[in-house]
Amino acid sequence: MTAPRSGGFHYLHYFEVVITMVSAPYLTWLLSKILLSDYDELPVAQRFGAVGITVAIGILAFLLGKFNYLFLTCADFDVSGNNTPPGCAQGPPFRLR
Repeated sequence: MTAPRSGGFHYLHYFEVVITMVSAPYLTWLLSKILLSDYDELPVAQRFGAVGITVAIGILAFLLGKFNYLFLTCADFDVSGNNTPPGCAQGPPFRLR
């Protein structure tokens, strides 16, 4: 979904979006099958609950990454050895005391 839409490959961006949207439910199902060995024996309501929890965690992870500037600073990324994202907040790294 992050491929540039300019440069002559307009269809590539949309192809990647379709592949991601089709494969995300399959990946959720596959993770549920791997992590819950008796997934097939669960009642249908509990299966949907397990998939719902996986989806909720995925959405939460996306939102934490998207809005990292609210609770992380550029120095936090430097300390961890990662590249600083654009728009990160300036300030000292977070320290637990």
